[in-house]
Parts: sequence; C-alpha cells; structure tokens
Amino acid sequence: MHMLDWNTYRQQLVAGVGGFGKLNPDVVKGYTILSRAGQKAGHLDEKTRELIALAVAITLRCDGCITVHTRRGRRLFRPCARRVRRRSRNQAQRLSWFSHSNLMR
Repeated sequence: MHMLDWNTYRQQLVAGVGGFGKLNPDVVKGYTILSRAGQKAGHLDEKTRELIALAVAITLRCDGCITVHTRRGRRLFRPCARRVRRRSRNQAQRLSWFSHSNLMR
C-alpha cells in the first residue's frame, strides 16, 4: 500500500484547480458564488460548515477534498485547541495547589 504525502498532494491539487480556473473561469466563479451564498445566509457558523464539508469529503472518499478541508479545519480549530490545553493546564495547577494545601494541614 502506498502512502501519500498529503501536503504535496494538496499543493498539486491547488495548482490543478488554478489551471482549471483558467480554462473554465465561469465554473469556478459559480462555485465561489455558491460558497459565499452559504456564508451570507448565516444559518451555520464557519466551523460547522467546515466540519460538514470534511464529513462530505470523507463520505465521498475524495482525497483532494479531504486534504483541503482538513487543513482549513485545523486552522479554524487551532485556537480552540490552544484554549483547551491552557485551561487543562490551569486546572491541573489548581488541583495540584489544592492537594498540596490540604496535605500541609
């Protein structure tokens, strides 16, 4: 079984889409308009839309779609992951403080 270098694959995909856009600018323009219309409707926030896009990509087994939406998802959720790690670290410090202060009594 062959493993892909996903970063290289994504770069090739983006370059291919750029070439496709030069050949068929109306198709790419239509896709962009459709995507922006979903954003403007405001029914779903950006993170939810990206998770749905990733789920669809996985369901369709579209490797290119998975690489693109995984990267976007990581960018969107990275601040959340930092907050969770920071809160976990702070809670651990508080618990440590409480356990030490109780042991000292």
